[in-house]
Amino acid sequence: TQNTHDQMRLNERQVAHFARFSTRVDKQGYLMKRGALNTNFRRRWFSLKGNLLFYFKTREETATSDPLGVIILERCSVESCNRAVDDPRHYFQIRFEGNDTRHYQLACESEDDMIGWMRAITQASYEFLVGVKHPKKKSCLRLISFLSLSFS
Repeated sequence: TQNTHDQMRLNERQVAHFARFSTRVDKQGYLMKRGALNTNFRRRWFSLKGNLLFYFKTREETATSDPLGVIILERCSVESCNRAVDDPRHYFQIRFEGNDTRHYQLACESEDDMIGWMRAITQASYEFLVGVKHPKKKSCLRLISFLSLSFS
């Protein structure tokens, strides 16, 4: 069976518009992200809006450029990763269901930042919001409607 995450289709223009012009931001800040092809960690500006985690090259580019990418935070888990004793960064990863899905490895400068990001990402999914009475639930439903999601 194909992963639901892979079956989701987004209108790229609407997503880019939402990333740049929506004022509602749940969490934002710099994180280190490991690339898929170039496996070095690179500093990126992340912006969490509902269940979409956008990333840009810099904070300044959020107003002038489309995001480098977006991570749809559905059917995923967030877990901390081991680090070397002499490494000051704190690592975590976003893992998706399925064997052929991409996992995202991220790093923060402090343990508090890592815990904050892990909590925010875990609580961002629509599945989480449906399970609890949460003020973000209505915003997430509006976001899904706004983006005109369709499943194949």
